[in-house]
Amino acid sequence: MLRKHAMTLATFFMLAAVSTMFSGKALEAQGLKTLYAFAGGSDGGFPAGGLISDAHGNLYGTAEGFQSFGTVFELSPASGGGWTHTTIYSFQGASDGASPVANLIFDGSGNLFGTTSGGGGGGCGGGCGTVFELSPNGSGGWTKTEIYQFQGGSDGADPNAALVFDAAGNLFSTTDIGGGSCSVSSLGCGVVFELSPAGGGLWNEAVLHRFGHGADGALPAGGLVFDASGNLYGTTFEGGIVNSTCSSGCGIVYKLSPASGGGWTEKGLHAFSGGADGAHPNAGLIFDTAGNLYGTAELGGASNLGVVYQLAPVSSSAWIEHVLHSFRGSPDGEIPESGLAMDAGGNIYGATSGGGAKSCICGAVYELSPTTSGSWKPSLLYSFSGGNDGSNPNPNGPLLLDTAGNLFGVTNEGGSAFRGTAFELLKP
Repeated sequence: MLRKHAMTLATFFMLAAVSTMFSGKALEAQGLKTLYAFAGGSDGGFPAGGLISDAHGNLYGTAEGFQSFGTVFELSPASGGGWTHTTIYSFQGASDGASPVANLIFDGSGNLFGTTSGGGGGGCGGGCGTVFELSPNGSGGWTKTEIYQFQGGSDGADPNAALVFDAAGNLFSTTDIGGGSCSVSSLGCGVVFELSPAGGGLWNEAVLHRFGHGADGALPAGGLVFDASGNLYGTTFEGGIVNSTCSSGCGIVYKLSPASGGGWTEKGLHAFSGGADGAHPNAGLIFDTAGNLYGTAELGGASNLGVVYQLAPVSSSAWIEHVLHSFRGSPDGEIPESGLAMDAGGNIYGATSGGGAKSCICGAVYELSPTTSGSWKPSLLYSFSGGNDGSNPNPNGPLLLDTAGNLFGVTNEGGSAFRGTAFELLKP
């Protein structure tokens, strides 16, 4: 299930000092549109993953559910303005799956693929999670196929992250736990897995890596990204450096490389210390065109409220971390659970679950822009109020950036029914 974090209240008195960080742009750009407010009935409620779009401008996402087992939904632009919400699948729990909290992905034929963190089989108490496919059925509806049920043993359990395809049509992702007993969880510290189509609608699972805690990392809640050579990169929430700040480790960034004789080899690229470099990365990573990695860590940094970081390769085997921004609470942001998006100019966009300029510390959307001096300029684009605009934006996925520079996302809470929203933030 999706991790929740308590919001930090001790930062209210830092407003005057922090506001100087946002010089050169208005503190908050106006232009957020609530596209849909979830009611918590048949529409699900509490969306956590981000949104994706098809070629026609329709948006797709998942809602974890309120008094239900969750849904997959579509938002379509209406001819007279506004957006139309359609539930395209409602999970039934048990073997059918429950609690979808991650982004969806499309294949080249327009089929949707995703995960549920619960339901399925195994001995996880409510199910160990599933991977599913939704295919347009030609009659305006969608047909759901379950392609894998996790069993909670060596195969993994609790998939919270989005899937990614390779060029051959195989699926890759992580499970938060499972893989065999370790010091953090009796079910295991998580796995990286591959699902390969076997014909006849069947898929085979292969575990590429089982995390063992320690330097190896533990609890890989975030998804994966490929480089051009077929290596995979990801993060773990715990493991790595154990100290007084992080009793189970502050988390790592890792690389998985196909081995010449078969199998995959894991290498840690950075172990977070819990200090200025950050702690507990919960989201996946992105690449820029130069081969640098970017990500977020929920805690650590100058105020222990999280950071945005870059990992730059300095040799074939070594990477160096640069902290691009340390969050400071209000009116900045705090707890950057969201993954990142990057535009063609190299500007970075993300969301924080807390902080912002509103007194409710309900979260914010921010931009980081590279400067000619090599530093990064932060801009607060929007602060959520906890009312009709929502609260706790994109806790388990990146924002969606369109070609015009507008941002789309969800809030896990708030809205007119307090069950979350889908929103568009117009480019200023």
